Amino acid sequence: TSALQNAINAAQQDDIVYIQPSVTSYGDATVGKRITIKGAGFGIAELGSRSSTVNNITIVNSDNGTNSISEAKFTGFSFAGISFAAGTGGTPYNNLVFENISGSTFNHTNCVPAVDNLILRNSLVGSITIGSCSGMTNTKIYNTIITSQLTVGNNSDPLITNNLLTMSANPSIAMPNSTGIRIEHNILSGSGSTFSTMVNALVVNNIFYGQTPGAYSTGVTFRDNTFSNNLVLAAFTFPVPGNSGGTNSGVGNIAGTGPLFTNAPVSTAYNATYDYTLQVGSPCIAAATTGDNIGPSGGLYPWTGN
Repeated sequence: TSALQNAINAAQQDDIVYIQPSVTSYGDATVGKRITIKGAGFGIAELGSRSSTVNNITIVNSDNGTNSISEAKFTGFSFAGISFAAGTGGTPYNNLVFENISGSTFNHTNCVPAVDNLILRNSLVGSITIGSCSGMTNTKIYNTIITSQLTVGNNSDPLITNNLLTMSANPSIAMPNSTGIRIEHNILSGSGSTFSTMVNALVVNNIFYGQTPGAYSTGVTFRDNTFSNNLVLAAFTFPVPGNSGGTNSGVGNIAGTGPLFTNAPVSTAYNATYDYTLQVGSPCIAAATTGDNIGPSGGLYPWTGN
């Protein structure tokens, strides 16, 4: 049993478990109660070789049938994987916040209790798969860097906004069996067609920086989506082609021109020195459906710089 697991076992509801920076990982842990797990952050030069690092975190809805994981918060640490599993009893797990975390995989992939209002923000994650079996509601991912692939399935009203998606996988984004999808004010850097299965999504005010806003294969269901006020670096013909007996629509898109970032090449490799600030004269400025900027410097959770 890791030192982290011992601390979690000893914690009471609403306690804070601090992960002090160390040269070694604190190992695996299972969390099934309403606590905050808080590290020192990641990528902090002053810490040198020390960091708040764990291996695999498993989220369960309850560790004893009485406690509830709902309202738990996870912040400021690096991890190998975060996953969800069934715990003890029938308590839900809702209103979970993950922020300022850095790791490889973030997965809610088993047929376990669904999560309402899962928030992932201000983080750096490789691959995210959420809701591949159990239905979920109000998933929000914003101000986050995703470097491999994003799958949000069986979700009601997911919001993917103000992110940097330097996706190395093809396709980059899949939204199977999700409804009320909103994908807005993101940068999608790299190459290839972005989407797999997606129906009735609103895709607006994004910068497709190397990627293009189409289906990667005619074998996926991709129809009845609305693409408006997106900028595409490559020459691209709108409306976006649909399939499976449907079409896609949208207006106000800009294709075949660059966003005029200050210093950021088309890349699937994340680099903290790249500067995505829009230069004066950028076609993205004040060109969004809402009158603010296309890309992550506009929208609900704006950011600028690197």
